[in-house]
Amino acid sequence: AKTLTAFCTRIPFPVETHSYLGGGTSTTMTGHRSSVASILFLVSLAAAASAQSITCPGASDAPVQLAAGQVTLAKSSTLCLLIKAVADEETGQLAQLAPVARSFDGLNWRKSGGGFATKLLRGLDFEHDGDDSTIDLPALSGVGEQYYLKGYDYSASDDPDRARDIEIARFLNTATFGATASEIFEFPGNLTKETASDWVASQLNETATSHRAYLRKRVNTRMTSPRDQFIPDHPCDKGSRWRSYTFTKQDGHQWWYQTGRNIGLKGDGPYVITFAGHARTTVDEFPWKKHWLNIGFDQSKEYDVKCTHDYQKVEEWIGGNYFLKNDYGRTCQAILNPPIYFDLTKTTLPNPVVPLPALGEGLELIDTHILESAGQHFILANGLEDDVCSMLPDVHDETEPPIFGQMPDGTWLQFDPHVDVEENTVENPLPDGGGMRSLITNEISQCSNVRRNMFNEHGCVLSHEPTSCAGTYNTRSIPITLNADSIDAIYKITGLYLYI
Repeated sequence: AKTLTAFCTRIPFPVETHSYLGGGTSTTMTGHRSSVASILFLVSLAAAASAQSITCPGASDAPVQLAAGQVTLAKSSTLCLLIKAVADEETGQLAQLAPVARSFDGLNWRKSGGGFATKLLRGLDFEHDGDDSTIDLPALSGVGEQYYLKGYDYSASDDPDRARDIEIARFLNTATFGATASEIFEFPGNLTKETASDWVASQLNETATSHRAYLRKRVNTRMTSPRDQFIPDHPCDKGSRWRSYTFTKQDGHQWWYQTGRNIGLKGDGPYVITFAGHARTTVDEFPWKKHWLNIGFDQSKEYDVKCTHDYQKVEEWIGGNYFLKNDYGRTCQAILNPPIYFDLTKTTLPNPVVPLPALGEGLELIDTHILESAGQHFILANGLEDDVCSMLPDVHDETEPPIFGQMPDGTWLQFDPHVDVEENTVENPLPDGGGMRSLITNEISQCSNVRRNMFNEHGCVLSHEPTSCAGTYNTRSIPITLNADSIDAIYKITGLYLYI
């Protein structure tokens, strides 16, 4: 299967202002003067001016401007779009077009797909009465935005080349995830029954690709605890991630947080900042961001980090915002995301410190294109072989103390676990089917073995690993009477002898 990209063409509508019968003015849509001989008049309609339904203008007629509020639209036999657009103050050309609703082939009006229409008409829908459809159009919030009703001729163009492209695009849109310009151009000849049939046959002859394999090769999300399909990577693995700032977006939003989602402060200075009871970093003073309340930190308390409003986003870099509830218990206040630092003569960490290589000698900077956090994300390029590695937990869990590492120059980093996906394909299956992963996660991570099926039967192998596992299947028991006929049938089906 292929992921294809659709393409769109913006249709310009130059606009001018002209007098309209009955007094006042209305906006007029014109085509380019070199190609359109007549001036297209735009009729400005107020939503409450008439209870009559509004008929869609023809493809060569002027679009009809509509006001917000209740409107009644007549079904359209040709393609009719209700759009949002903005007219340029100087040229009058319509831009920023976005579809809102549509009617065609005499069908009822319906909301258009896409994010704009979905958000704009959330909770609203058309009410249908015979040939009419009524809806309350919400006010548009953008500067200069207006509703327009525009008719289109969606039959093939008189231009032979254009007609060919339109027909092929329609065909590909029904047969793929969406037509691309290159596929339209490369389609062999015009669209006929024979060329369409040949195209379908060529697709069936393509080597099948796997969405699952594509995902597993590229997935790289942060994974702070084992899940049923994945487990986090190990700090000593090739490709393990490390960071130099303390708090991430996951802190305070973990699924397991019913209690313990708090930040504390220990010591007499420098102070150890704790999160869920585990040391995270050391600071000379608590990093409150400047605030008119000028709040201190009461060490007898722990501060709740459950602040999740849109403007309280965690900024994952040193000095970025991280929010927690202040001493009043109601107001969410920002602190500055501190760098990671420990003085091991004063602080004892529960896990051994990982001796990381120097920058450029096995440890590399990544994500340097992110300006604010440039120089704060690292990747272990070649993995690490050290006695410390065997002393670390097999699987990282966010409820356990974090793992820290230190570079030769003294820079402190924290292990930032990401999803670890082992290769498990028909051609190269896991020897134990994921049994070891299931064991070390107390069966949180599920067995990867599946039943024999039409896709894997040619590659099924018998696993002899002591940690091999069997997937969970919905099976049922069927009584079989063993006699000469049934034993012969079993042999014919399986090719195996049955010994009794």
